[in-house]
Amino acid sequence: MPQEPHDERDDTSRTRKSAGVDDWERPSSRMQRRERRQSVTLVLCASWIVFLIAWLWQYATRYDLWQNIGISLAGLVLTFGFIAILWTNITPSRTRWRVHVTILVSMLWIVSILVWYPFYSHLYGVYFNIAIGWASFVIVLLIYAVTWLSLGRDEMRIDVGHRPAVTIVLFVIWSIFIIYWLLFQGNPNYWEHDAAVGILSLIIVLVFISVTWIPWIRAQGEMNHIRGLGALFVWLSILFVWFGFFAMPYNFYQNLAVVIVTFIVILAMIIVIERVR
Repeated sequence: MPQEPHDERDDTSRTRKSAGVDDWERPSSRMQRRERRQSVTLVLCASWIVFLIAWLWQYATRYDLWQNIGISLAGLVLTFGFIAILWTNITPSRTRWRVHVTILVSMLWIVSILVWYPFYSHLYGVYFNIAIGWASFVIVLLIYAVTWLSLGRDEMRIDVGHRPAVTIVLFVIWSIFIIYWLLFQGNPNYWEHDAAVGILSLIIVLVFISVTWIPWIRAQGEMNHIRGLGALFVWLSILFVWFGFFAMPYNFYQNLAVVIVTFIVILAMIIVIERVR
């Protein structure tokens, strides 16, 4: 029987099917996805510009400067947040969704801050606003931890056990104490003593965290971290003594100068000690 003529296109088709991916169409599909992203990006940017112009034209005179700045920046953050999610293309997928969650949570938190403080902070006291900001920040950090901790444990080459989880729990307990103190015990008229209480509570928490991590740090031979931790304790102790006993006669800016000066001095001492060693 005469043989049918051999068709090279059939071989090419079978080769492409056996590979499981159409190598001929892949570049074009990538280009199409890129073009769609570019189009959506332009639409998002144009939408923010239109919103900003409409707000300034119709509503800006009803609000003060900081409220208008907050609304403008909130719209900008939302726009760039969605653009970042749109263009994030990280493999594998277990990393991609974590990046998307991180971007989304960060975007929503920044927007909430930009809306809360210009529009609603004047209805409450200073300590209440600080507590709200700190509580929202802690919630965001917890979401980050839940999102990334499992991946970090899988990727980490050195086993650190449950130390990260213990550190997170101690940080949350300290944050709850700070929020409680601000809402129910603190007095803005004596903020120096409240600062001393906050610093002392931080020192106590850091002691427990150090007890958790120092044995592991010693086992790894990373003694520089221990010296840095000791310098941090020295700096916090100086600040506790200052705010607890000496800060009252001075204003806020003078006390801030003391914080900066003591930090620079401690940092300079660390640099000198490291160079000598």
